[in-house]
Amino acid sequence: MTMGKHSISRAEAISSFEKGVNCCQTVLLPFADKLGYEEEEFMDLGACFGGGMGMGETCGTVTGAMMVIGMAVGCETQEQRDRLDELKAEFQRRFRERHQSTMCRDILGFDVSIPGESEKAVESGAFFDICPRCMEDSIDILEELLKDEL
Repeated sequence: MTMGKHSISRAEAISSFEKGVNCCQTVLLPFADKLGYEEEEFMDLGACFGGGMGMGETCGTVTGAMMVIGMAVGCETQEQRDRLDELKAEFQRRFRERHQSTMCRDILGFDVSIPGESEKAVESGAFFDICPRCMEDSIDILEELLKDEL
């Protein structure tokens, strides 16, 4: 599944979601090639992180973004660790500015850890409205923050 160089449209986000690609994977995939990985590797990496790890915890788009930042910057030196801290904080600030939270259940308005809530989120349209916006925003923020690293 290729989503262009980086950017993803809402239609592409919804399409990937409908094909079973979770929100974390959707954020990871556009960066696979730039970071020297196969898309399949990033599919595996993000497989357990959709829906806040299926528990409504940290949004999968946020965990995917944290993975991209870590892979882009590395953590071997103190300079890299300092840059990671800076980028993590800035990503989270910008994401919260747009979505008021980094928690899946807060953003989505449904707690996917409760039986039946995922179905309600689908029926309400939230999965196909809110989640694609989070995917788009996460990728856009990453592109801005990592323009010097990628």
